[in-house]
Amino acid sequence: MTREEIVASVGPGWASIVNDALNKIWAIDDSVMVLDCKEKYGTLRLYLGIMSIKVFDLVYDIVRDAEGLSEKTCEQCGSPGKKRKDLPWMKTLCDMHYAEAKA
Repeated sequence: MTREEIVASVGPGWASIVNDALNKIWAIDDSVMVLDCKEKYGTLRLYLGIMSIKVFDLVYDIVRDAEGLSEKTCEQCGSPGKKRKDLPWMKTLCDMHYAEAKA
């Protein structure tokens, strides 16, 4: 997947989280492949290909941090948000986008 495909696979509010994670991961090892990037249960998920065991822990920490940040960032606009479990599909949204989704 290209960077553009990876970033486009999630809401625009998470674009900077994904870009920052990719920058950090590829600064450590530019051969790490992203197999998938998506929202699952209201949280960002990054699935990576096989990498050197030497960089695994560093890369894992970056992915874990990005996923954690997505839990409190609106998928639509990047403002502070929270996981909304009362929608047909669990989403992390700010109050404004949550109200729109409820309407």
